[in-house]
Amino acid sequence: MTLIKRDFLIYPDIGYALLPNYMHKGYAKEAIFTILQELKYANYFEKINAITLLENEKSVSLLMKLNFKFENEILDHSELLHL
Repeated sequence: MTLIKRDFLIYPDIGYALLPNYMHKGYAKEAIFTILQELKYANYFEKINAITLLENEKSVSLLMKLNFKFENEILDHSELLHL
């Protein structure tokens, strides 16, 4: 799990990837939730973004469970991303 500051976004966004053996065990949710709590407590960022492809249903579901809300679509390198 990391925060990425992309040139086309005002605020950093969450990035994560898991090896197949570690998927579907709740690790991503737990890690992202913990990091978000720490950032909120430290008042480190005004806002954190999360972007994903719409067809990545598992990431969309995870982000919704973490209270992220869809804001708009972004075209980046011919990929339509959801912010």
